[in-house]
Amino acid sequence: MTDDVSRTGRQDPYPVRMITSIGAEIRQVRRSKNLTIETIAERIDRSIAHVSKLERGLAEPSLRDLYALSEALEVPVGWFLNQRNPGAAEETGLIERNGSHRLYKQGGITTEVLSPVLGTGVEVMRSVFEPSASTPKRRSAHKKREDGYLLSGKLELFIDGKKFLLNAGDSYSYTTDSVHFCRNPDRDPAVLLWVTSDVKRG
Repeated sequence: MTDDVSRTGRQDPYPVRMITSIGAEIRQVRRSKNLTIETIAERIDRSIAHVSKLERGLAEPSLRDLYALSEALEVPVGWFLNQRNPGAAEETGLIERNGSHRLYKQGGITTEVLSPVLGTGVEVMRSVFEPSASTPKRRSAHKKREDGYLLSGKLELFIDGKKFLLNAGDSYSYTTDSVHFCRNPDRDPAVLLWVTSDVKRG
């Protein structure tokens, strides 16, 4: 399957575009927080050379990189995702039209940011998992809550070594300081609606 054609053979009216400006986004946020490349490399457990290549647009970030960078720079992961067709100026921050969502695709997972406003502490996402696609196994240094609702298909959710099979209509909630990942064990795509939010500190 190509990026522009679905499994049914129909052409996607919004072809997936690779991220082209993420390097400038990383550099801009890093400098605004007075952080060095060395500091970011240490925080995301990557080499200085790799971070330098990301900033110069010479390397494409993996999903692991995006999640780690969002934590290292303390911005929503959606900050780095492409916006395909910006909407009308008067709708900015209020309405997010179909086809205008920030989007990223890698490893058989297509993720769209549905939130009209980023950086508010709450981020709404929609992910489509192709068969056998899985997220990276990870534990977040900055604790957040993730809540999800499986719209269709099946999804295996792993939390601290425990495996849960989700079917359409099932929901979940956990904090991201646990070791977690998920994968699609089925032959059909799985569609997940999920929300990340800041955890209030008592």
